[in-house]
Formats: sequence, C-alpha cells, structure tokens
Amino acid sequence: LWPVTISLNSHSASLPTGITLPVVPLIADWMHLIAAGTWVGGLVALATTVISTRTADRTSNVAFIGALVQRFSPLALACVLVLALTGAFQSLILVASTGALTGTDHGWGLVLKLGLVAILIGLGAVNLIWVRPRLVRQSSDTLSHGADAGRQVAILANVVGIEIVLTMSVLVIVGAMTQIGRAHV
Repeated sequence: LWPVTISLNSHSASLPTGITLPVVPLIADWMHLIAAGTWVGGLVALATTVISTRTADRTSNVAFIGALVQRFSPLALACVLVLALTGAFQSLILVASTGALTGTDHGWGLVLKLGLVAILIGLGAVNLIWVRPRLVRQSSDTLSHGADAGRQVAILANVVGIEIVLTMSVLVIVGAMTQIGRAHV
C-alpha cells in the first residue's frame, strides 16, 4: 500500500483539470510504481547474487545462476510490459500534445527517460535472448562449466550492472519530472 501514498502525490496529483475521477490514473500510477520497484529490486538482487557467486567456484554455481536468471527473466518481462502499458496511459493524460513533449521541461524529461528505458530493454533482451539460454544449457550440461560458462556469467554481471546504473538514472529523471509537474502547452 505504500506506493499508493506516492501515487497520491506524484502523477495523479498533477492531473489536468476536468478529470473528476482520478481512480484509473491513480491505479495506473500505483501499478507503474509496483512494476518499477519489482524490476529494480529484482535487478539489484540478481546483481548481488551473481557477483557474490561469481567469485566462488563457477562450476557449482552456473546451475544456480542459470536457474536464477530463468526465473527472473519472465518476471522482468512482465514488469516491462506493465510499465509500458501504464506509462503510455499516463503519457496520454499528462503529455497531451506533441508540443508538450518537445516544448516543456517535463516533456524533455520524458523523452530522456524513454531513451534510457529503450536502452534498458535492449540490455534486458541481451540477457533474455543471448545469456539466459546459454546459462540454462550449460547448467544442464555439467561438462560445459568451463571458460564459456564463466564468460556468460561475466556478461550477465556486466549487463545487469549497467542496467542498475541506467535504472538509477531513470529514477533521478523521474524525480525531477515529478518536481517539474506535468507538461503544459
């Protein structure tokens, strides 16, 4: 319930005049926050686990890391889908025109945020399409826990680390956008 209090003071608080029932935007904002928190929290937990197990014996940990990535990937994908749907809905309400997108500080913040999110989705796709299948395959083949397994774990750790830095950048931008208010043009 804690994210509801944030929703009451963020996007929902700056709704355009004329919206008398802000329940749907409030729910969309709440879902957006839950999905973002789940994704970011999952990334941090994934990075922490991968980094800590990476320094140990890779032969015994590839199966664990493969299973971890196998479980996190669908969750991350679901979070990204919820973020995309709720973000698009909020943008329709809060950024009512193309002029508001490119003619206001809030709009430019949104453009920057969307650019970083596009990079994040690309990095997530690398993990989903490239790293995850190789880790899962190697975790089931005990003879392949050699250099390639270590290389896949290193790629995963690097990509997740970059994702965390970009995600923190997105959160800083969102904080600034909340302070700016909605796009008026």
